[in-house]
Amino acid sequence: MAIFDQEDLIKQDAKKMNQRVSGAYLNELDEVPEGKRKKPKQKKEKKTKFKGSFLAITPLRDIAANGAFILENGFLDIEQVQSYDLKYVSEEEGWGLTEDLATFLKVYKDDMKFMGMNYPTYTSSQQQYWHNRYKKAKQKYGDDYFLLPSMRQRINRLVRVEKEDADQEFYLIYFSEDEKDYKAKRNLIRQRLTTKKEELTVEKKIDILFKLYNPNSKILTRR
Repeated sequence: MAIFDQEDLIKQDAKKMNQRVSGAYLNELDEVPEGKRKKPKQKKEKKTKFKGSFLAITPLRDIAANGAFILENGFLDIEQVQSYDLKYVSEEEGWGLTEDLATFLKVYKDDMKFMGMNYPTYTSSQQQYWHNRYKKAKQKYGDDYFLLPSMRQRINRLVRVEKEDADQEFYLIYFSEDEKDYKAKRNLIRQRLTTKKEELTVEKKIDILFKLYNPNSKILTRR
């Protein structure tokens, strides 16, 4: 009798164990009442904290009357540098340009930054010119005029250049502590480097700084 009682206890324990195991490790095909299903915990997304305004992340504060940018502790300005392609200058001229740059780097010892920027190549005016010539020649001489193919070729090349090519310009960004220091550095840069005679407009300087703060953006204008 005791043996049968012990077997009954073993069977009961085994049944309870199976229930626990089946409840803990369910197959994908097992059906569980919706009320007993445990919903997965949703992970809380971390909110990115942004600073309140642009002034909180930049030292720029205002624009001076001379076109320089006023910083928290000084000035910032930009000069456009005349660039040369060393492939298309003589060896003597190339050495001279290299020596001029080396001399400037020895003389100018404060913080500065050389930067190149690509602009779209616009050929719309040239395209319009050749379109007009093509139209007049066709009206005057007819479709068989021998210069029409070369005119079409010129127009197609201008379209391709505007689509694929880019114009590159170079700038020097420099910093100064006060107005006296700013004037001295500006004169030194213009004396030692070949800079553009026409000064950059404030609008173009703003475009350049916008590009620096937004690297993935494109500058579509050139003022």
